[in-house]
Amino acid sequence: MRQTSLAHWTEIDRWLATYAPASRAVLLPPASAEDVFQLGQAVGVELSGELVQLYALHNGVAQAEADVRAYFYPKNYRPLPAQEAIQRHRVLSDLLAGVDDEMVGYWWHPLWVPIADHVTADALFIDHRPGPSFGQVGTFDHEDSAKIKWSSLSDFFASMRKQLEGTEESRYKPTIVDGSLIWRPPVKKRI
Repeated sequence: MRQTSLAHWTEIDRWLATYAPASRAVLLPPASAEDVFQLGQAVGVELSGELVQLYALHNGVAQAEADVRAYFYPKNYRPLPAQEAIQRHRVLSDLLAGVDDEMVGYWWHPLWVPIADHVTADALFIDHRPGPSFGQVGTFDHEDSAKIKWSSLSDFFASMRKQLEGTEESRYKPTIVDGSLIWRPPVKKRI
């Protein structure tokens, strides 16, 4: 039986509490039903069940640009609270409105829901377009194209869990620094 994102996240949550308590400590309490509803309304979709489950556990991490503890998703992404996801979606969709139609779905799409951000302005998102792409998780690169990376939020958390356990390879390595989970980028070889 396939585990849900809730089961994988529960294991990650336990792992954080044990090995990265400083990162675990910055998680916010569950999102209010109103915040989750407003996020769906802002995007114009019914949110995926996995995203609703996630917000029922934690409403992301409060914004703290210099707080390394908050950026504990792989490649140092920070889980977004629902209200920040609304703001981020609005900014990206407004920027998209000012460019060529060929950028829709290549750079950003108005039916993508941002779920995490990065200090570089990149983001993780869940695709909410109807059809086979619904629920897929991708990466938004503000300087390049977006890419679908995982078939679901459950698959994203399964991958994160395996990386933390050391059973899945990743270019970025999970490292604990002062109780915080940090993903170290690959070391560039010098000539």
